[in-house]
Amino acid sequence: MNRFHNFAGKVNVLILAPILTLVLFSSGCGLQRSTRYYWPTVAQTFPPKSKATRLPVLDHPPKQPYTVIGTMTFDSKTDEMNELYRILQYNGQRNGADAIIMKVGRSSDSDAETFSVKAQMIVFR
Repeated sequence: MNRFHNFAGKVNVLILAPILTLVLFSSGCGLQRSTRYYWPTVAQTFPPKSKATRLPVLDHPPKQPYTVIGTMTFDSKTDEMNELYRILQYNGQRNGADAIIMKVGRSSDSDAETFSVKAQMIVFR
């Protein structure tokens, strides 16, 4: 009986662990409820920037020549711009960008206002 109880306990842990992990990572507020996508647009990879590096977030393309190294899109039911910037900074740093060009669209539905973010991670030539 003791062997069966130990086996059943291990099976329950194996079944419950992925479910609990999913619940923990999907719960929360703000942008965690959104879907985020990052797509590289060039085959070349760039060394990541340090976490201390603050990348400029632009609302229009810069005058100097640049290359788009990746794009990122996500939708969110939040108006916390700090969280939007944090996500963009993290992904830009991680992928070696020099700057980020961001466009934010807004739409309203019956529940709340939704922000649609489209960003380009760029490196200067």
